[in-house]
This record gives sequence, structure tokens and C-alpha cells, in this order.
Amino acid sequence: MKTGTTAYYNDSFKESIMTNYSMNNAMPLAVTYTNFEADIKNSPTLQQDEKEVLLQNLQKSYDQTRDEIFGESED
Repeated sequence: MKTGTTAYYNDSFKESIMTNYSMNNAMPLAVTYTNFEADIKNSPTLQQDEKEVLLQNLQKSYDQTRDEIFGESED
């Protein structure tokens, strides 16, 4: 699976959730999102247009993961 795709982020969010089940101090999904977002924004090797695509994929994946966990969002 290619890094930065929606599928990549979906799997990463789900892995984070499953890891939280075995930890005493669970990390909220929003913190995982913020960490990925910072990594993308602070990457010196990515061009701005690449960052925008990755941030869009990240947001889409975050929304999908939240919808799977908590149900359809009310937009």
C-alpha cells in the first residue's frame, strides 16, 4: 500500500485504535490525526501541491474512520 493514500491512513488509524486497546494511556484518534498532519506540513521533501493531496487524503480517511466508529456524521 502506498504511503499517503486514503487506504494507508485508514489502516494507520485502525492500527492506532487497536494499539490503544492494549495501552494504559490511550492516544485519542484526533491526536493521531494531528501527528500525521504535522508530519505532512513539516516535511521538507514534499512540494506544496503534494502536501495538499496528502492532507486531503488524511482528512478523508479521518472522516471515514470516525464514521465507522461513531456512525454517519451530520454535515
